Amino acid sequence: MKKTLIALACLSSCALAGTYTYTADSFGDAGTYNARSLTLTETLTCDGTVNWSISGTFTVGTETANEWGTALLASTTNPFDDFYSNGFQFYLNSSNTFLLKFNNASGDDYAITQSDIVSGDTVSYTLAYAADTSKLTVTLEFTDAETSEVTTQTVAKTMSSDASISALSTSVVGLEGWTLGDITVTVTSAVPEPATATLGLLALGALALRRRRA
Repeated sequence: MKKTLIALACLSSCALAGTYTYTADSFGDAGTYNARSLTLTETLTCDGTVNWSISGTFTVGTETANEWGTALLASTTNPFDDFYSNGFQFYLNSSNTFLLKFNNASGDDYAITQSDIVSGDTVSYTLAYAADTSKLTVTLEFTDAETSEVTTQTVAKTMSSDASISALSTSVVGLEGWTLGDITVTVTSAVPEPATATLGLLALGALALRRRRA
């Protein structure tokens, strides 16, 4: 009986999960201003059914995508959009200032800014969506190439229940000196499958029966 209870309890706590890795080669051919995009294997929804995260690292290069700057990563097929309603854009302008557009209402509405980001510096990022709060948290780490000093900035916003991310885009692939590290996307179910929920009830029932017999 004890082994059965343990097995049932373990199964009832299991959740669906998927991890996907995308590389620089995953992005398509270059368009205007070297813009490239990819389609995610699984659409990332904000309807409360899944938790998900996107993480990776950039090394800043010497070349820019255009005279205004370079789009590092964005949540649409166009990394140079002005607005990212229920989405995001990482951008390094020509003045070496990193800008985060995040669910922005206007073209100059920035959730995070970080100055003096130069060639050789690294930018690490994690975006984590929590189904129970409907919030997407963006965490950015900026590492100075000369001093190794790390600066961390974090911001969180509530996402609309109909928001989703099905593609990513960038303009850094192929630019001189830039390195686009692997992008890791992880998806975990926030609710148990029907069969899993049933197993959970069976486990509770078996436990109650055991106590009655005792």
